[in-house]
Amino acid sequence: MSRASDIFAQFEKNGSKALDIIRKRAFSPDFSKCLRKWGINDASAMVGRSRKTILDLEKEGKLPAPEIDTSSGRRVYSLSHINKLRNHFGTRPSKPAGASPAVIAVTNFKGGVWKTTTCVNAAHYFALKGYRVLFIDADSQGSGTQCFGYIPDTDIDDDSTLLPYLLDETSSLESSIRQTYWDGLDLIPANLALYGAEFELPVKNARLQTQGKQFHFYDILRKGIEDLKDKYDIILIDCPPSMGMISINAIYSASALLIPIPPSMLDFSSTIQFFGMLNDVLRRIPDKEYSFIRLLVTKYEKSEKTRELVDTIRQLYGTYVQMAVMPNSEAIKKIGTDMQSVYEVEKYSGNKKTLDRIRLASDEANNELEDLINKSWKLLSLVSKQTRLQTIEAVQHSEVIS
Repeated sequence: MSRASDIFAQFEKNGSKALDIIRKRAFSPDFSKCLRKWGINDASAMVGRSRKTILDLEKEGKLPAPEIDTSSGRRVYSLSHINKLRNHFGTRPSKPAGASPAVIAVTNFKGGVWKTTTCVNAAHYFALKGYRVLFIDADSQGSGTQCFGYIPDTDIDDDSTLLPYLLDETSSLESSIRQTYWDGLDLIPANLALYGAEFELPVKNARLQTQGKQFHFYDILRKGIEDLKDKYDIILIDCPPSMGMISINAIYSASALLIPIPPSMLDFSSTIQFFGMLNDVLRRIPDKEYSFIRLLVTKYEKSEKTRELVDTIRQLYGTYVQMAVMPNSEAIKKIGTDMQSVYEVEKYSGNKKTLDRIRLASDEANNELEDLINKSWKLLSLVSKQTRLQTIEAVQHSEVIS
């Protein structure tokens, strides 16, 4: 008989080989991920200017010339090029001047609810729109990191994750940020070592308490994100499927919560337990307010039981439930096998209508998020303006009295 530790050591070794093989197949021919390019019609729609306007300015040398596809002779535009055009025309979206980025924690303590899929799709959607986006992989399993073309425990050093910042070994998150093949979309990756924070932080908390010192374990990540507020418009955090120290930090640092929930009784029951745990945690730490909290129905199937459960969820949680739902589909599984999002697929071997349906559903869900983000920025801007006016009035009043 073999020792269990030896067996699983071999399992891990073989698994790493398998991941490498999968990556090479998915990212051929050069084993790295790259983003598709767009034709002039798509580029025109994305930039918000007519095809003629863009072509005329290119001829006049007032815009950078596009690439020419050698096989077709067509003009093609990368996302980086499109963002340069947006900058030229002033059509690139961003948060209002002086506003903080929208920090959205995508969370649920049950695995398999499409948490990472939802988070990656949102990151790609906002990057396509032209926002400056940061994707923080806070899950030590590193599924989000894999979607950006990395094998977590092979390609990612421990110091490149959140770990050194959470353990106070570095004073900034900057050193962990890396650019991705998506223009305007950066990544803080994860690997298995990140899970060490779940052990180290409680030990540090207990040690400092015995010394009579306070340790705000829940507030570490928020401070790191605060230092990045001028660099990004939207920050998305892919949370672990557990209610540990890392999840608590992510939830406390967020300005909004997005909770994926599949319409099955097991997943719904688990999510109800998650609400209870979240309530318990939030009662034990300083008061927290969110710009918005939304439940997103994922893995939706057109069956009577599914519709009944979704109706029940909407009756119970009302406007907290997003109108859009993410349908379950073989297309999602095929795309996921190639470590892609619905926005990365240029050619699809299956039914194109199925892919279009998934993209439309994702667009609708993310468009709802975008509206909520813009409303929260507008509200905060109004509050800030009102505060400034009150301050000016107070100063003027004091001057009149004096």
